[in-house]
Amino acid sequence: MLPRRASHAGMERSTALRLLANLHGAQNAFYAGGDDAELQGLLSREVVWTVPGRNAIAGVYRGPVEVLGYFARRRDLAGRTFQMHRRDVLVGAGLKSPR
Repeated sequence: MLPRRASHAGMERSTALRLLANLHGAQNAFYAGGDDAELQGLLSREVVWTVPGRNAIAGVYRGPVEVLGYFARRRDLAGRTFQMHRRDVLVGAGLKSPR
């Protein structure tokens, strides 16, 4: 489960990488057609997900219901082919290979 008020200021890089891997794993399973139970367990009640731009999925989504609705819409628009992949995290030192 993600910390309720996650802040990068005091977070160890290894913790951030683990949390992101868990989130991406749950998202990828959901985007491939799985249920949202694992994602629900990772999202705080206070989650806010912002998608910039002016397009079909842009906007600010507040709370698990709206965020999961956004994830479902993105999954459906991508024909269940969308996948999340980490590039880097803005915590700790430097860019490190995800694999």
